[in-house]
Amino acid sequence: MKTATLLPLNATGIDQLFNAETAEVAPIAYLPGRPRQYRFDASRGMFNLKGETPITKPKESLTLIPIAFRIFRDSILGQSTKRWAELFFLNQGNQVCNLLLHGYSVDNLMGLNEEIFYDQVNLCQIELTITPVERTSKAPEAKNSRFFIAEFSFKRLSAEAIARQESVFKGMPLWREDTLTGDAEPILSYNYNPPAESCPQVSVAEPATELPAAA
Repeated sequence: MKTATLLPLNATGIDQLFNAETAEVAPIAYLPGRPRQYRFDASRGMFNLKGETPITKPKESLTLIPIAFRIFRDSILGQSTKRWAELFFLNQGNQVCNLLLHGYSVDNLMGLNEEIFYDQVNLCQIELTITPVERTSKAPEAKNSRFFIAEFSFKRLSAEAIARQESVFKGMPLWREDTLTGDAEPILSYNYNPPAESCPQVSVAEPATELPAAA
């Protein structure tokens, strides 16, 4: 598959998913609980598909439109308990995808969430740009080793785009099976919709009280 088809869908692509005249939704490829797994390689500052297929070049930004997200604390994938964020989005192949982040990247995402709250939108109502930024470890044992963290910027979607996205994705069973333990401490989520018996408590993001005016 060509890398171009693996890039995230942009606002125009999301808009074209829904036919307002016929109320039909374009075909979306998704096996519930098994979205395509995108990864952020913090050692090289790039994004890839399942650790194998490069999606971006080192230090290159990735822009996506979240259709669901979850921020939580848990021990998953054989790692110790820490704070995680997973973003669900579509790629240009109309496939549901998932990007998992942790560490300083989650701290930065939480900071962005605070910022956009006062713009009366949440993370599923924006175009989200993720930029790898190089840092140097200050730990003595690390010997000044370099790594990358994700920093974020955003562009607010129009009221019409938000409404169309809600009509397509609201209620879709968006979740990832191998990150769902049932023991997570929920922090924030929106449109995250796993089987009820697997995730009895989900903290919902503060939605905008009213849709912002179209740009």
